[in-house]
Amino acid sequence: MDDFLDLLVEKSYRMVLVKEIKKQKLKLQNGECYKIAFLVEYCGKQFVISDSWVDINGVKKIQGLWLPIEATAILPTSTLGKLLYYYEANSLQELNNKELKSYPDKNGFLVLVACELS
Repeated sequence: MDDFLDLLVEKSYRMVLVKEIKKQKLKLQNGECYKIAFLVEYCGKQFVISDSWVDINGVKKIQGLWLPIEATAILPTSTLGKLLYYYEANSLQELNNKELKSYPDKNGFLVLVACELS
């Protein structure tokens, strides 16, 4: 291969298809909260993702997809809000049956993407 100097770094994004979105009530130290879980399909296998890569003040971090029990709307500054904004969706329903980007964490588990990771 003569053009090896022009090879670019491959982005490891994997497109996952959202099959279902569920909420799970969890007890935390300061009360109860919902964790939103996306049932997704990738390469013919189904699994659950409940975290997302987000940009917090220029730092890329993995955050849980939390929703307060008493929520009447999704806050735009929350991880869920950032995920919806990234995919130009107004509600979680709009993400059903849609392909979303995912990117592995340090352990190789796929996490949804709500920011540019480059």
